[in-house]
Amino acid sequence: MPTPTETHPKAIKPTVFVVDDDAAVRESMAWLIESHGYEVQIFDSAQTFLDVYQPYMTGCIVLDVRMPGMDGLQLQNLLHERGCTLPTIFVTGHAEVPIAIAAIRSGGFDFLEKPFDDDVMLERIRQALALEAQSRDDPDRHQDVINRITRLTPQEKRIMQMICQGMTNRQIADDLELSHKTIEVYRTRVMQKMQASSLPTLVRMLVENGLG
Repeated sequence: MPTPTETHPKAIKPTVFVVDDDAAVRESMAWLIESHGYEVQIFDSAQTFLDVYQPYMTGCIVLDVRMPGMDGLQLQNLLHERGCTLPTIFVTGHAEVPIAIAAIRSGGFDFLEKPFDDDVMLERIRQALALEAQSRDDPDRHQDVINRITRLTPQEKRIMQMICQGMTNRQIADDLELSHKTIEVYRTRVMQKMQASSLPTLVRMLVENGLG
């Protein structure tokens, strides 16, 4: 099983980089990922990964948010400054909406709470690797998001922005002086029209296209 000291800097095969200070989590994640045919490398701290990161690395990152020293969000910001475009799946034992929003806005791909379902994690990894393989400058992809937004009503656009700011349905309802049930209906419409399966997906869609 790969470890930080066994990484091969010249290798460019798509790899899942697991960064977590919990040894048990690292070991179980490595086994899960390897058993499904993916390359994996594990790191016990954000700094350890940052020390070996190279721009030519391909794949995705599974990153713990809360770690001693440099945390996951700080690492993501530093990687972003270095031009890193690897999709990052954030994991934490404390799933809080503000943290999730901050993670996605800093370039994260998705956000999962521990303990997570193995099948869900594997699906997120599959999606992240597929995304990384695509050209991020694909003009058709950008235009597709624009087209979805144009199908929203002004009220739906307003509520979408509030959702992406991390506001709850209750907070949005109070702010707009609408019923909680009405906001739930609007939220469902927004997610359907934007073809977003989750809040992280919606936020990422807007951020990647300079709209969030």
